[in-house]
Amino acid sequence: MRLWIVFATVVVLTAAAFFAIGRLTAVPAPAQVSDSGADAGFARDMQAHHAQAVKMALLIRDKSADPEIRAVAYDIATSQQQQNGQLFAWLQDWGLPQAGTAPPRAWMGAEAGAGHTMAPDAGGGMQGTGGMAGMATAGQMQGP
Repeated sequence: MRLWIVFATVVVLTAAAFFAIGRLTAVPAPAQVSDSGADAGFARDMQAHHAQAVKMALLIRDKSADPEIRAVAYDIATSQQQQNGQLFAWLQDWGLPQAGTAPPRAWMGAEAGAGHTMAPDAGGGMQGTGGMAGMATAGQMQGP
């Protein structure tokens, strides 16, 4: 009889230990993120921003003969691409599409354009017209 009590105690304690380990190591459920919310909007806008940074870095790397500039451009391209991949993964984890239907910065609300002018940029285009502040225009990406 005593052997059965010891056996039952060991089984119960083992089950309790496995239950506790499972609860303590469980991965939390993914956050509920709105398709039109700031998190999704930020991730999408930053994907465009980082993709352009990668393109710029690769353009400079390909045009430069200076090995130091080529190395820095490569570092920029690879780090920006890694960050772009992280943004992609966030949207995927949230169960959201990579592309949204809202224009850039719409997730910021009415104040999205505050402090940004609509003055002509160096490339002849209008910064802020349908794009995102800090992004180069098509003309600027073509270069001199």
